[in-house]
Amino acid sequence: MTAMPDPAAVQTLIDEAAIAKLQNRYMFAIDWRDGDVMSSLFVEDCVLAWPEGHAEGRERIRAMFSPNPNFPLTGFVRHVVANQVIEVTGDTARARAYWWDFDKKVGAGEDGKDLAYVLAYGHYEDELVRTADGWRFRKRTVFNQSNPGADPPRSNPCW
Repeated sequence: MTAMPDPAAVQTLIDEAAIAKLQNRYMFAIDWRDGDVMSSLFVEDCVLAWPEGHAEGRERIRAMFSPNPNFPLTGFVRHVVANQVIEVTGDTARARAYWWDFDKKVGAGEDGKDLAYVLAYGHYEDELVRTADGWRFRKRTVFNQSNPGADPPRSNPCW
């Protein structure tokens, strides 16, 4: 007779997959500067913090990530998230993940080929909450280790 899987363990796997999907959707929303999608990934009373500032509330996040003529969309930058570690406790969760983004210099490579390079990198520390619409960010803190003078974490940020 085959043992039935533990329902709690199955639910944890489902939750972890949903949170990883949320983190991935965040990356696409950055690259296409899609303020509507970006804001939908957060709860209403959210915080998005990064070394240069922070935004509170979904409407502020929507405005920040909407198209901006002073910051044109090149189509070359691609953000990537990896090494996601997620801990679910009931209807809340915390997560850590590495991130980096690539850019392209047209014609800057050998023989005039395009040159891809890492533009920035760091890690995320997330606080999440389960809502009627699924998992959402309550707080996302962005650590950018490529900033001048940025120190790496002094200890492992992933508990």
